[in-house]
Amino acid sequence: IPYEVSHTINARWVDDHLEIRPILTSVNPEIKAEISTPKGIVRIEMKKTEKAIELKAESKNKIEVIAWLENQEKICIKTDKKTAENLHSVTK
Repeated sequence: IPYEVSHTINARWVDDHLEIRPILTSVNPEIKAEISTPKGIVRIEMKKTEKAIELKAESKNKIEVIAWLENQEKICIKTDKKTAENLHSVTK
């Protein structure tokens, strides 16, 4: 992950899942990253709009992604071979 992206997504592997604490601002409202984990690569896309925050996570393996948003709201997404991706939108 490039330095700038790594500090805006704040990803780490915790207790067998990927945890992210993204920093989305009006200047940088979108994050795209590929994160290498012990269970495989996870592709993350996040976008902040005026009305919502969209989170997309995809992987070839079943990996749980937990995102902590700026308002401390927690979003859990599971990726696997069957669904391949999951999109979650949180309304502000």
